[in-house]
Amino acid sequence: MKELLFFFFIGIFGIASAQVTPAEKAALLAFYNATDGPNWVSENDADLTNDWDFTGPVTDDWFGITINGGHVTGLDLNLTNDVAGSNNLAGIIPNQIGDLQWLTILDLAIGELTGPIPLSITTLTDLHTLNLFSHNLSGTIPPSISNLTELQILFLSQNQFTGEIPLSITTMSKLNRLQLRANNLSSEIPIEITNMSSLSVLQLGTNQFTGFIYPEYGNLTNLTILEIENNLLTGEIPSELGNLTNLIDLRIGTQDLTGTLPVSLRNLVNARQIHIQNTLIDGEIPTEYEELSSIIEFLLHENQLTGVIPDSFGNLTTLERLDLRNNQLTGAIPNSFSSLNNLRYFAVSNNQLVGSLSPDFATFINLETIYISDNQLEGVIPDFSTLPNFRWLIFNNNQYQFGDFENQFDQYNVNLSIFNDNPQAKVNDIEILDHNIGEDVILTTTVSGAQNHYTWYKDGVLISGAPDSATLTLNNVQTGDAGVYHAEITSDIVTDLTLVRNNITLSISCTTPKADDPEDVITCESYPLPPLSVNNFYYTDTNAGGTQLKVGDEITTSQTLYVYTGTSGCSDENEFDIQIDRLDQTDNTEDVVVCENYTLPTLNNGNYFTESNGTGTELFPGDILEVSQTVYIYSQSGSCANENSFTVTIDSISCEETPGPDPETEVLCKVDFPNFFTPNNDGVHDRYVPITDTCSPTGTLSIYNRYAQLVFQTNSLENTWDGTFNGKPLPSSDYWYRFISTENNEVITGHFSLKR
Repeated sequence: MKELLFFFFIGIFGIASAQVTPAEKAALLAFYNATDGPNWVSENDADLTNDWDFTGPVTDDWFGITINGGHVTGLDLNLTNDVAGSNNLAGIIPNQIGDLQWLTILDLAIGELTGPIPLSITTLTDLHTLNLFSHNLSGTIPPSISNLTELQILFLSQNQFTGEIPLSITTMSKLNRLQLRANNLSSEIPIEITNMSSLSVLQLGTNQFTGFIYPEYGNLTNLTILEIENNLLTGEIPSELGNLTNLIDLRIGTQDLTGTLPVSLRNLVNARQIHIQNTLIDGEIPTEYEELSSIIEFLLHENQLTGVIPDSFGNLTTLERLDLRNNQLTGAIPNSFSSLNNLRYFAVSNNQLVGSLSPDFATFINLETIYISDNQLEGVIPDFSTLPNFRWLIFNNNQYQFGDFENQFDQYNVNLSIFNDNPQAKVNDIEILDHNIGEDVILTTTVSGAQNHYTWYKDGVLISGAPDSATLTLNNVQTGDAGVYHAEITSDIVTDLTLVRNNITLSISCTTPKADDPEDVITCESYPLPPLSVNNFYYTDTNAGGTQLKVGDEITTSQTLYVYTGTSGCSDENEFDIQIDRLDQTDNTEDVVVCENYTLPTLNNGNYFTESNGTGTELFPGDILEVSQTVYIYSQSGSCANENSFTVTIDSISCEETPGPDPETEVLCKVDFPNFFTPNNDGVHDRYVPITDTCSPTGTLSIYNRYAQLVFQTNSLENTWDGTFNGKPLPSSDYWYRFISTENNEVITGHFSLKR
């Protein structure tokens, strides 16, 4: 009997201790009814044990309810905090929620709730978690939310909240995770938010915030997630973001940011995701980003980045997703990317890249997507057909041809979710051809591939009877053959792509060309044929007959030659005569100085005359000259004449001994040149100053650089050089001087150093 009473009282006590207050139960009922409780997922599943049964007491068995000390301390209706855990909440949050005064957790994530946040929620001062993520809640965020002084987690993302971020939120000293992303919030983000040192997560993206990214964000050194992308922020990315070395996720793109990428982001060595896409940022990608040793997802697409893709990115071996689309990048895809074997997604489309894709990409076992369209890439496409997860291959609008991927085409075309190879750039170069009537013209195109077919067009119209060939021959062209030709090439293997040859513009001319017209030549020696204009040629007979001669050929006999240009029907010809008159070399006598008179010696070839060109008095060998004079030796044969002259000086004084200069009285003018000078405006050796003695020699000083370019010249050694050229300082290097004395024509050369 005592045992029965004991168990009776224990049962009564247990029921009483687990029961919540009537006010709390009523609040739960109001919440149940306001949020369409009968249609909750938890109320419609096969498990009846966790239903909200208001005919009995409230217990921990109710879905999402936690009871401690006879009070409801937890209301979590999304146990997985994702779409899978959605409990199908709909309706509004009733004011009675404020009667659950002992709540520490209120998690209603993901549903169709509408209306504002009830002010009664801001009275739940024990709350440390408030999660209203992903509903259709609207209105403003109540400033009184700062009454929740114990709050550590505030998730209001993906709703329709408007207005500003209440300044009071920035006073919540225990707030650790703040998510307001994907609402309609506006105005500037309060700068006071950068004083919330306890924050580890700050997500404000996809709103309408204005202003700029504060440098003071660099003070939030406990942040692991910073997301402020997809707003209306402007200005540059502050270098202070490099102080956030605990960041795992940085997202600041999709807004009108300007400037360049800060090198300081190299310090984010723990970052796994960096999103800086869809901005106005330009300049080059810093090579120092190779230090982002934990990066998994790096998105820099849709900016205005220039320069090359850093070769150092090959060190980012943790990368799984790299997106550089829609920039202005140039150069080749670095060979170092062969080491990025964790890549799943690689996108560089719509840039100005050249070169080819490394075959090592085909060894990346996790690769899913290659997106390289709209560049100038060429070469063999790696064989991705054996990769188990590969689904997207997009390489249209490049310079690929059939042979670059035809071995894998069938598999790509059938098995890939997205495969895009069409179109490609036109093949071969644009050509402009100018031919004359009657010539044969060969048009060609070169395209790789094993089973190609060629269709030729003139002025956009199919040429009937043209061969299925890479070559089209036009024989004996006439004016009607002029036009714009191109070929279209298809493949029996790559069936979805047609390649188009660049245009060949053919002009047929019947305007008679003008042949060169050399003048007749009379020469005493052989005659080398001089250069002719383009398409002009020498022949020994008319109408391009006889022997064709080359420029530089030596003509040694008198004859008539012909200059011919053009083709049959459009040609021109001129002739000229070459007359060779030979004459032996006339004697050449050196000048003579004698004391008394001079006897003319015997000549081998030529005659003596007192005037030029065989005029004046003729003199003969053995004649004695008694006065100083110039004598001419002249010879002539046919049209050829030679002449030399020499001077006979009769000078009795020259036979007397003439004393030389007195070494004790002769003054020599000397100049020395320094080995260096330093034009740095420190007052010492600032100008290049030749060192002279008191006689001050005159002459021309020229200074040259190492490429023999004249950089300074003066006729006065007092006008010294300051180390500039055209007003700009020249670099430190060796330079050369050349001094020509006007007194004795002495030439002095050497070099010296310019040091800065």
